Amino acid sequence: MKGRSLGAKVVTSLVVSLRKHQRSLDMNRMIEYANTTKSEVNSCYKRLKRHDLFQELETRIMPNTIVNQKAHLLSLQPEVKRLALLIAENFVNNNVEEGKKPATIAGVCF
Repeated sequence: MKGRSLGAKVVTSLVVSLRKHQRSLDMNRMIEYANTTKSEVNSCYKRLKRHDLFQELETRIMPNTIVNQKAHLLSLQPEVKRLALLIAENFVNNNVEEGKKPATIAGVCF
């Protein structure tokens, strides 16, 4: 990632780590704090994903993650949560509605 600002590299590292551990993040605040731009962070992220070590790392926000978070907030019955998670996993495994926002798919699962 030569030529990129240190701030962009730090934000990219934080984003990858937080998403890997399914933690929430406020990218705009991190970008502002690191004094970098979103385009620099995106460029660093794309270069990182091309590297052999990180190609297998899943950093996308998945629908089942959203289903888990929101089921707790909605105080859903365990059976409803379990079925919504099953539907979300089927959406991902069968590439149904690929390209749709994960929150949209999670909403459909509920």
